Amino acid sequence: MQWYFRNFQELVWRNNESFENPTSQTFEVTMKDGSVEPAPVVMLHRTSNITERTREVLSETHVRPYGEFGIFNWWFPEGDKCQPGNPGYKRFYLNSWMNRETLIKHCGESFAERVEQGDVQLHDPWTPLIWPLLAENRDQTLQYLLYRELPSSLTPGSRDMEVWMRKDLVAGTGTGDFATSRRATSIPLLADQAIGESANLNNPTGIAVDDQGRIYVADTMNHRIVIFDADGQQVQTIGSFGNGEGQFYEPRGIAVDEDGFIYVTDTWNARVVKLSAEGEWLLTWGTGDDMGTGDQRRAFVTDGSEASNNANELGLYGPRGIAIDPSGNIHITDTGNKRIVVTDNEGNYLYQWGYGGSGLRQFNEPTGLGIDALGRVYVADTWNSRVQVFTDVDSLAESWPVAGWSPGTYDDPSLTVSPEGQVLVSVPTEHQVMLLDRNGEPLIAWGGSGSSLSALNSPSGLAVGPNGSIYVVDRQLHRVLRFTLPRLDSPEP
Repeated sequence: MQWYFRNFQELVWRNNESFENPTSQTFEVTMKDGSVEPAPVVMLHRTSNITERTREVLSETHVRPYGEFGIFNWWFPEGDKCQPGNPGYKRFYLNSWMNRETLIKHCGESFAERVEQGDVQLHDPWTPLIWPLLAENRDQTLQYLLYRELPSSLTPGSRDMEVWMRKDLVAGTGTGDFATSRRATSIPLLADQAIGESANLNNPTGIAVDDQGRIYVADTMNHRIVIFDADGQQVQTIGSFGNGEGQFYEPRGIAVDEDGFIYVTDTWNARVVKLSAEGEWLLTWGTGDDMGTGDQRRAFVTDGSEASNNANELGLYGPRGIAIDPSGNIHITDTGNKRIVVTDNEGNYLYQWGYGGSGLRQFNEPTGLGIDALGRVYVADTWNSRVQVFTDVDSLAESWPVAGWSPGTYDDPSLTVSPEGQVLVSVPTEHQVMLLDRNGEPLIAWGGSGSSLSALNSPSGLAVGPNGSIYVVDRQLHRVLRFTLPRLDSPEP
């Protein structure tokens, strides 16, 4: 992958022995000015170099901009240029017009002698051009063009890579202290109930609970909304895949107003959908163009600048979060365009704020959204590793760091606000939910990977029920867990 680093002034290679017992010094390099610092970018072969100890050491100074998925580095079957009779494209590297010195340089003197003696036949320079047209190669050529099937014995080469970038070089992480400065004490907390295990949910994301305790789940990869009664029994499903009426494309955010109307961010249809309390399709707002990716995704890309956002009021790019303020207005995180858009409950545009950046009132991948009883708006500013709290469109009240929210991740962390003003945030990369007081101080965290009722697996959406129960979307186990929190003291407002 050296080509990807072509603009870097210097590459430093380390062998496997360097990672047997890594320390912080393992990843330090000497800079051009003679100073010794953690390497700006570290790329490791997952199979050979990565252990939990390696990740632990790197996480002190670096983040993974591509999240847990890493990079899949692959290449076409190369073959061996010194064996031109064997498969692989490198068999054409040397040709019959090359002189003896060139052959010796690449494959040694014995190879050159074998060519001279006729034991090795080199291809003519034009052979790569006419090879697909030759009768004996026609079947292989057609199989590759039609079905991408390689000739027998050829397989692509590949390796999984992890890329780590120094925190101070990633937008939103500052010096590295910001995103890791405050963590909550983890406690074991057993869920009272698991909901949706028989509903065949598929990577659900958003959740809402109404005044009667009915539970509304955005069943994202099934492209539908699933409704459960207060006892957790499934009562209704709404929608199917598509971009027409009654259809969704990976819905994520969901909210319910005091009259029972349901609002959904239909993420890759670039719109908000309003449903009646009975699930009847009422209207939509927001626009997007076909992205040209071949999968029917739609989005309106503004480039995230302040001017472009202001010029395109309801062009939406991958909207995620949705919340309703005390006046009944609808707040939407227009995630890809890095802003908050506000409409009335009929879809009429009211105002917006935010644009791309890491300063105050700027956003980078805003996802979750919550509004408290006083109308304060809480935004999960994910790639800036923080929650921003607004008293109104022009006033930023506070900004809190959230440990575990990292740039380059696409796992839809969420937040919600309890009636008491406490804030809950999901941290998918750490498989936890964290409770913060109204001043942003972490109180407790719970979860951890696994399949028990105390485990969470990349949790996403959060909601508070009318009796104070906490509902968490356990995304990777395709369920919702209901928790009762222990009583905690919080500071007075």
